Amino acid sequence: MKKRCALFFFLTLVASLPIAGQTNTSSNYGTWWGWKTPALSSLWPANAAAGSAGFTMKVTGRNFCNKCVLVWNGSSRPTKIISSTSATVTIYGTDIAKAGTNSVIMRNTLNGTKSNSLWFTVSAPPSPSSVVSVAVSPTLTSLQTGKSQLFAATVSGTTNTSVGWAASGGVVSSSGMYTAPTTTGSYVVTATSMADTTKSASAAVTVSAPVAVAISPASASLQTGSTQQFSATVSGTPNTAVTWTATGGTVSASGLYTAPATAGTYTVTATSAADTTKSASASVTVAAPVVISVSPTSASVQAGSTQQFSATVTGTSNTAVTWSATAGSVSSSGLYTAPNTTGSYTVTATSAADTTKSASATVTVSAPVVISISPASASIQTGGTQQFTATVAGTSNTAVTWKATAGTVSTTGLYAAPTTGGSYTVTATSVADTTKSASATVTVSTPVAVSISPASASLLTGGSQQFAASVSGSSNTAVTWSATGGSVSSSGLYTAPNTTGSYTVTATSAADTTKSASATVTVSA
Repeated sequence: MKKRCALFFFLTLVASLPIAGQTNTSSNYGTWWGWKTPALSSLWPANAAAGSAGFTMKVTGRNFCNKCVLVWNGSSRPTKIISSTSATVTIYGTDIAKAGTNSVIMRNTLNGTKSNSLWFTVSAPPSPSSVVSVAVSPTLTSLQTGKSQLFAATVSGTTNTSVGWAASGGVVSSSGMYTAPTTTGSYVVTATSMADTTKSASAAVTVSAPVAVAISPASASLQTGSTQQFSATVSGTPNTAVTWTATGGTVSASGLYTAPATAGTYTVTATSAADTTKSASASVTVAAPVVISVSPTSASVQAGSTQQFSATVTGTSNTAVTWSATAGSVSSSGLYTAPNTTGSYTVTATSAADTTKSASATVTVSAPVVISISPASASIQTGGTQQFTATVAGTSNTAVTWKATAGTVSTTGLYAAPTTGGSYTVTATSVADTTKSASATVTVSTPVAVSISPASASLLTGGSQQFAASVSGSSNTAVTWSATGGSVSSSGLYTAPNTTGSYTVTATSAADTTKSASATVTVSA
């Protein structure tokens, strides 16, 4: 027992010891991720010039644990696990002494699994007579919050012209695309040579809040020659001054607009003096005397039906109208729906450019077509027939067309049931108004059939015979038994009489007493 405890303590101690070349900040990553296979996503930096000094490389990926170590060309390097997705690794100057590509993987020493490989490129060193220098363009820019600026870096004195980008505020992509932060201020964007990380260049970025302009009112309708006062509100700058312009008519420095003598749609614009790329506009509709007409000028419709009206507006480029009706309803496109009450009503179109101008049409509403069918329901057997009739009111044309969901129906309404039982619909539709129809429900059932077994029997006088009856076409399978001689019980047990002869035993359906089946019994002495 003592030997087993000592062995357990030794194995626990060995498992907790760090692997050569490995440094860890937390054991939590070993507990949670230790049995998963690590994966690599990126290296930073991912390249260097041959002969450069050693450096600390940042590695990102997933499933890092405190038993993971980075392997450089097959050899472990000092690894510091930051989290399950990041680590830092010490790369020696000897690792990048020569130009070429170097394999980088992450190995989990706990279970022996390895990640995918990434490649670190070591470029040829610059010639001894060359000095690496970096220039950034533009060197100075101003942006609004959230806006972007593409920076370019020029590297001389080396064949490795790649750079790493960084920003003191906001973000900058690997291609030099800088996006300003949401906070105003002065920031620096820096490009650092990958060939010589001691060489870099920077650009200054001033980030300001965007200027915004609003105009009130946003739209106006005027007669030719009349006026409208506009006002402008400027935010994002202490300079709230604006300049006013108009596409037609005139506007003063205070925003007072005077409409031109020609009707049309014009735009009044206020432009920020602080930022002339920012402006706001209002639409002004200038109208001449308006004339309006409605077509048709009269119509006759049935209650609940519709009529399309159109309006023509002259004297203004704004040909929009609003529609109204004394009864019923009318859509914004002039589609009138008659009320359910008969009578004479008025549909009116009013000019949107000049609401004192309108035109009307008279609508005569008559009773709608109404159709009914008789009988409203029927029950028949398969192959049977049923006569239906349709009554049409509200029109002098009382003709109808007939149809059925199954079976057939003639032009006179005579319905012939199908050979399959079920519930079906017979419909009569008005010829005068095909939107009006009436329907009847037809329940079609299968005919009841009775069979008896056995179909015949021979008995001695006083003898007995059990008969059985089968009923189809109905859920009610009960039968009543009868005999021309002798007796038969309710269960079909037949007792022969004392007199010889030929007799009949009959089973009659309780569901349909017209349906029965018989058996012949010969009684002998």
